[in-house]
Amino acid sequence: MAQMLELIPSSRKKKNGEIAYKGVLNHIIYVDERRSADRITWVCEEKRKYTEQRFLQFNTNEAEYDEDGKRVYDEPRIVMFGTANGLKILHESQDWFCNGTFDMTSKGFSQYYTIHCQINKGELGVYTLPCLFILMPNRQTCTYI
Repeated sequence: MAQMLELIPSSRKKKNGEIAYKGVLNHIIYVDERRSADRITWVCEEKRKYTEQRFLQFNTNEAEYDEDGKRVYDEPRIVMFGTANGLKILHESQDWFCNGTFDMTSKGFSQYYTIHCQINKGELGVYTLPCLFILMPNRQTCTYI
């Protein structure tokens, strides 16, 4: 059975003064991205917020190599990705949830680690949102600290 997108009035109005709508499906909020004569393309509201923001937040050191291909720095490299909006949500949240995997990481890293928090969207419910994505160099306790 196909699921239907539930339309709810948005707080904003269209250029022509009509009420704009958002869609809700499986507790995810969608906004219309494109319209044609017979079709509307919907996109996740959070995705739209992220696409116009800086994503690389922190890099302990840029990977530099000498002419023999050996790494110049001995310090482990940590790279964090997330948007300013995601960091703001983390700052305002009282509860953080962390998760990591050792099975799928980029070359040169040992763990892919994420930090999530919960946001309350009122009538729409409470959502867990991934806010920070981290590539970790090893599995040592001192690195997490």
